[in-house]
Amino acid sequence: MIYADILTDIDHRRLDRLFTYSVPEEMENLIRIGVQVEVLFAGRIITGYVIRLTGQPEYEGRILPVRRVLSGRIHLPGDLIAMAGWLAENSFVSRARAFDAVFPTLGSGRFPREKGSLTILPAGLEKLKTMRRSPSRKVLEELEGRGRTPWKELAEITGAGPGILARLVREELVTIHPPVPEPGPEEPVILTFHQEEALAPVRQALETESGGEFYLHGVTGSGKMEVYLEAIRVCLAAGRQALVLLPEIALTEEMIARYRKVFGDQVMAWHSQVSPARKRLIWDRMMSGEAGVLLGARSAVFAGMMSPGLIIVDEEHESSFRQTSAPAYDGREAARFRANYNRAVLLMGSATPSTEAWHRIRSGEGRLLTLPERYGGSSLPRVEIVDMREELRAGNRSIFSRRLQEEIEKTLASGRQVLLFLNRRGYSGAFVCRSCGQTMECPRCEIPFTYHSVGDCLKCHYCGITVRAPSVCPACGSDKIRSFGTGTQKVEKEAARLFPAARTGRIDSDVGDADGRRSRLIGDLKEGRLDILIGTQMIARGIDFPDVGLAAVLAADLGLGVPDYRAREKTCQQLVQVAGRAGRKEGDGLCLIQTYQPESPAVMLAREDLYLSFLEEEMEDRRQLGYPPWRQAIRIMILGENLEKVQREEQRFARILREEIPDFLGPAPAAYGKIKGMYRHHIIVLGPQLPPLREAVTRALARYTREENGSGVYLNGEINPGSML
Repeated sequence: MIYADILTDIDHRRLDRLFTYSVPEEMENLIRIGVQVEVLFAGRIITGYVIRLTGQPEYEGRILPVRRVLSGRIHLPGDLIAMAGWLAENSFVSRARAFDAVFPTLGSGRFPREKGSLTILPAGLEKLKTMRRSPSRKVLEELEGRGRTPWKELAEITGAGPGILARLVREELVTIHPPVPEPGPEEPVILTFHQEEALAPVRQALETESGGEFYLHGVTGSGKMEVYLEAIRVCLAAGRQALVLLPEIALTEEMIARYRKVFGDQVMAWHSQVSPARKRLIWDRMMSGEAGVLLGARSAVFAGMMSPGLIIVDEEHESSFRQTSAPAYDGREAARFRANYNRAVLLMGSATPSTEAWHRIRSGEGRLLTLPERYGGSSLPRVEIVDMREELRAGNRSIFSRRLQEEIEKTLASGRQVLLFLNRRGYSGAFVCRSCGQTMECPRCEIPFTYHSVGDCLKCHYCGITVRAPSVCPACGSDKIRSFGTGTQKVEKEAARLFPAARTGRIDSDVGDADGRRSRLIGDLKEGRLDILIGTQMIARGIDFPDVGLAAVLAADLGLGVPDYRAREKTCQQLVQVAGRAGRKEGDGLCLIQTYQPESPAVMLAREDLYLSFLEEEMEDRRQLGYPPWRQAIRIMILGENLEKVQREEQRFARILREEIPDFLGPAPAAYGKIKGMYRHHIIVLGPQLPPLREAVTRALARYTREENGSGVYLNGEINPGSML
């Protein structure tokens, strides 16, 4: 008799342990570690995860049998089981919740007819021996004789409809190979001296399977991707697989074509917009070893892989690698855990390293690789600061300074393109009454609405509420109510007015991507069908625009006024990244930074040759203040719909926490005190070492949840949060 130790999917700390079930004989060939099963628990049927198999149970009482295996025999490999445990520990959630986050939501593997091809699996060959004559048998016989066969062709030969073929896939008698392009004709990459020098230690680590952590610091346009591609070639040649994490879904689509030109149908893409059915196909191909390269956004770090040998984190500095909702985690830390578990190489890269990454390099935990020059020999862009205070003194109240207007005209006249960056979408920043000062706020978030000219409406960018813009003030009845500030929509309108002959486009979160519109806009600029592209941080994320001669930051101060210790770091990174979009092909690019704070270090040092100087200055300030990366921080959010209950529960938790950690910050309202109807208060714990800090918070949370709490208040923990807002 085989017994399975199972973790139930009940999210409760008291039940966060393993329960033993017997495995019926007919299920013995289906049960394996990592599968999801259905069991009877406390009189009701629930699901759980097989964590351990044994022939001798430790439990001596009555042992119930497993009812059935779920999820089409999908199972988590050993590294993902370990990652679920890591996630539970570092996100302060139960293991059940962590497994739920890691375990994939996959479909049956079906996709439309006339796409892809099929092959028979060993289970299908066995099934053939006992099957009677049927359409299903005909399909299996055909595949046994022909090997991989296109879906459409197989349907025509056998007469089997999509339902029969889908059932064979679901029963795992055949497998689907999704249609992907073959490698295209691409010129062989000739690495520069600096690229070869950077690749050498990575190559050695891959070939010897010794693992290790490397950081590729290359200026924008230095050819980091070529180093990534060569590292992947080495990894595949060693018989292992590569995972490439990207900060943006739009970037994933941009990059997938480039990677497929080199590696063809070895490349799979994984992100939130991939359907469950498609994810099942990708999971099967990666777990079987049929595909070798997986590209994706943050969640791809939890995708199944047979043998990870290389994990690349491109644009490592981006905050989008963090998930802030429970279970909160840092995708970069998850990548580091998975790489270490598999003795794989972790290769991170950016022109603007994060303070955490730079601290690891300085402390010897990661090896620094450098690309100091742009690929092809082009020079870095010139960066000029435009003091907007002077513009006001001269009577210019436009978002376009006189210098910027002049440079846009010159750039367009030379046949080159312009990139305009403003990290605020919508038409304007706020809707305010000039009579009484009333600011229109979202009732669910207590954050000012953003005015959108399209539809003449006010939108909340946190919960999505949209209301019609009022013509009179709801507080005093005055008609002197209007929008203030500038967003990307207003910039687009003003650019069209100032430069009517220019072809103008805008890319931000308000520009939907369901039909690939964002990717088309990026393609339009790359292929010369746009003259001016206006956008938020999406356009500053590692995209190569070869013909952009001018990049401009319209309001560098937006990020500096944020009450967050990371504000200067994020601002300087954005400025350097935007500047790096200019002059990539011809090398005579210009970046204009418009600001009311030209003396800020984040602005003064926003040049690629000065960024590391900024980083050193910023880290010294953090050291003196006792902030990460010099100390570890844990933020506990207290969330609830009733303010009085939130205040009562935060005090109760604070009393419990104080017995574990005498000194901490808070509790206090967060900078954004209410979002999506939930009041947000927080406590911040600081300490020199993470393990004792994490263990103390875990004990406090466990004591808090054991006590009676029917208040509807929720506590979420996050280690070294990306934002304190």
